[in-house]
Amino acid sequence: MKKLQQLALITALMGFGFAWLVYEQVDMSSPSYSAGGIGMLVMVISLPLILASAAFNIPSTLMLLDPEKRRKNNLDNRAGYALWGVNWLLMFTYLYFIILFIRVILRF
Repeated sequence: MKKLQQLALITALMGFGFAWLVYEQVDMSSPSYSAGGIGMLVMVISLPLILASAAFNIPSTLMLLDPEKRRKNNLDNRAGYALWGVNWLLMFTYLYFIILFIRVILRF
């Protein structure tokens, strides 16, 4: 469980970091077709990383609500609670965008 929490955080950082680095290269004076190519590059690389992070993060964060599982996975110390807290924030962000996506698609 601890490894999944760490993996979720690392893949999220990689996905957001790659997207930020790629979008930093786009100049406002560049033609629009290059911006479209950059967007496709981000969708091909960053989006799967962020989706994998959500798949790792949401179930493992919810499973760690049980104090026995936190104790078994050595997450009952200060660093473990910090990792778990950051992943809670990440999980709520993912759930917000999932609900927003469903709401836009189904038009509630």
